[in-house]
Amino acid sequence: MTSIRKKISFLLSFSFLYIISFAQPKELSNYNVVWRAQSSSSSESMPCGGGDIGLNVWVENGDVLFYISRSGTFDENNQMLTLGRMRLHFSSDPFAGKDFKQELKLVEGGVTISGNNTEVNLWVDVFRPVVHVSVRSAKSVDVTTSYENWRTSDRVIKGTELRANSYKAPQLFDVVMYKDEVQALNNEILFYHRNRNDKQNVFDYTVDKEGMGSVKDKMFNPLADNTFGGVVKAKGMQFVKTDTGSYCNTSFTSWQLKTKSAVRSQQIEIALNVSQAATIDIWKNELNNIVKDAATNSSTALQKTKAWWQQFWTRSYIVIEGKDSFISRNYNLFRYMLGCNAYGKWPTKFNGGLFVFDPVFVKGNQPYPYSPDFRLWGGGTMTAQNQRLVYYPMIKSGDFDMLKPQFDFYLNALRNAELRSAVYWNHKGACFTEQIENFGLPNIFEYNLKRPADYDAGLEYNAWLEYLWDTVFEFCQMMLETERYESRDIKEYIPFIESCLTFFDEHYQYMAKKLGAKVFNERGEYILYPGSAAETYKGAYNSTTTVCALKVILERMLALPNQYLDTTQRSKWQKMLHRIPSIPLQTIGGKTTLAPALVWARVQNAEAPQLYPVFPWGIYGVGKPGLDTAINTYQLDSQVTKTRSAVGWKQHNIFAARLGLTDEATILTKEKFADGPYRFPAFWGPGYDWSPDHNWGGSAMIGLQEMLMQVDDKKIYLLPAWPKEWNTKFKLHAPYNTIVEGEVKEGKVVNLVVTPASRKADVILCEGEKTRR
Repeated sequence: MTSIRKKISFLLSFSFLYIISFAQPKELSNYNVVWRAQSSSSSESMPCGGGDIGLNVWVENGDVLFYISRSGTFDENNQMLTLGRMRLHFSSDPFAGKDFKQELKLVEGGVTISGNNTEVNLWVDVFRPVVHVSVRSAKSVDVTTSYENWRTSDRVIKGTELRANSYKAPQLFDVVMYKDEVQALNNEILFYHRNRNDKQNVFDYTVDKEGMGSVKDKMFNPLADNTFGGVVKAKGMQFVKTDTGSYCNTSFTSWQLKTKSAVRSQQIEIALNVSQAATIDIWKNELNNIVKDAATNSSTALQKTKAWWQQFWTRSYIVIEGKDSFISRNYNLFRYMLGCNAYGKWPTKFNGGLFVFDPVFVKGNQPYPYSPDFRLWGGGTMTAQNQRLVYYPMIKSGDFDMLKPQFDFYLNALRNAELRSAVYWNHKGACFTEQIENFGLPNIFEYNLKRPADYDAGLEYNAWLEYLWDTVFEFCQMMLETERYESRDIKEYIPFIESCLTFFDEHYQYMAKKLGAKVFNERGEYILYPGSAAETYKGAYNSTTTVCALKVILERMLALPNQYLDTTQRSKWQKMLHRIPSIPLQTIGGKTTLAPALVWARVQNAEAPQLYPVFPWGIYGVGKPGLDTAINTYQLDSQVTKTRSAVGWKQHNIFAARLGLTDEATILTKEKFADGPYRFPAFWGPGYDWSPDHNWGGSAMIGLQEMLMQVDDKKIYLLPAWPKEWNTKFKLHAPYNTIVEGEVKEGKVVNLVVTPASRKADVILCEGEKTRR
């Protein structure tokens, strides 16, 4: 804890210097979301958060309501549970008049609700897990605050509601969501959920059914004793009663605190704790220490939180003027949502993040009339190709500290992934599949228990996911990028990256020995078969995604400074690099294009992995050899053209930007950043997943950044796919501790400032098709 506080103190002191040096754009306040009428339901809520806490805030029938979410709230079934709902009721009904206003203040990071001379401010302490609510009124009012919980008894989960946890489908036993503990004590409300070790849980079930029982005692288990909850404290309020009710077809019990008499001001705090404490008493003691820490720092907490948000907005921005300013507004609104999990132990979930609302309101053909805990694709299950789109944009926006939860997710699961290789195939290396649990094993539903008796126990018997192991390298790339961009010490990640490389080295030699007499082909290269190009091209030989991933990661490893690799390591990876086959090519309409693989058995999904050499791997692009080949692929390959879309995780906007196709990139970016179907503009989806769709927002952010600035080692390309009609102010980060900021007016860069100044010589201004190529 001490080291964390020192780090936060350093970041805070640095942030003040940063604010003095670089100003955030005044236009940012124009992006504040302001509502002049109350909401009809939780789907019309507004995000608010900080640290790793998210609130959905709305006013309905005169009451202020908000859901509380925090990363790491995984129950026995690995469902990510919402911590509860808070309700504020006022005797004077102040928000019934025409002067009602609800505003998200981006620069401050909080939400303000006002009406009839009454104001409610909500904010979350960035540096400690505490939610703050302050009420001020010109006239004395009675205030009632209620904690509402719908998990008040054990309940069997059935039907499609199982899709919210890791089982996903009915089992031979009852899947039970166990109740929370809630009690009113000393005019406070304590609530928590503690995972039962004596009950069925998905970790034990998965380990057993996937044949990993022999090494279970060596495995990382994030569900054992996981305990999450908090305490509602409100000085001057007293417990009055419990009550029952229903919201959106979900019954709940409320525990109510009320002011002892009418007041003009009232403070309410909700302190939260998530940990795998050995006993509940230890967990309660941890929570009590959080409360004490909040009290000790009460006079400076708001100031420091505001300062953190100010430096957050100062370090990066894109502001577009004119009729298309909605693009940068929604860019910054979504970046705010990502910033609400800057310091979480667990990464931001692609399928809703910290801001899911009642599922009955999620747009789509199939109704999900379940509790606020529901989201498709589970809670503790992570899908790599979705998660990557959430985290890539943090690199150019300079949000390097926010990458840590996603990196730690893989580091924590490393040992389990290595044990998979040892148990199933008796070789080294970490085997990470595409869709894994937060403990590193494949999701049990996707693994599929209805499998042939002689089927490889290490494989998912799954048409989409079989042999899909290379997606982990995109996170290896992000780890390497933090070293290249900000000179971050990445020693802790090197064994992880090496283990992922070792798996491919050893496993494809193992597979070649099973299939034939030779380990390598006639050129001494790996025989990368069977493989998979994303979830789409199955039974692939020399998948383009795998070839590119191995090539780029090995080259980047070998380019690291000497302190990261010794001579033996460098020799090993140099030898492996020489064994990587060439990127497959094909001819379409007489023109050379990128191929998804040398050959493949079938097409399973709607992705375009033949363009992964463009993004994420950056082998082809503006200013690089073979650009015409990549453009031919974008324009002529039927799989690329028929799947072109701006919906959800589709990344054609990114492809177009990296290829310098300005018109295409502009059209797709407008579609990506168009207001979502809910009241808050950056609540997109559900797309292919859930709402709010975070990989929709992430892919949109990446595309906009790439339109404005692309990098190739030390080269910095400005305006590689930027339309002339978009006047803008921007500040983005480039490799080698470089910050690029300036303005664009009528297609020209003006007021360009590059820090350090020596890097300005590496800037290439793209003006017209010839420059791009």
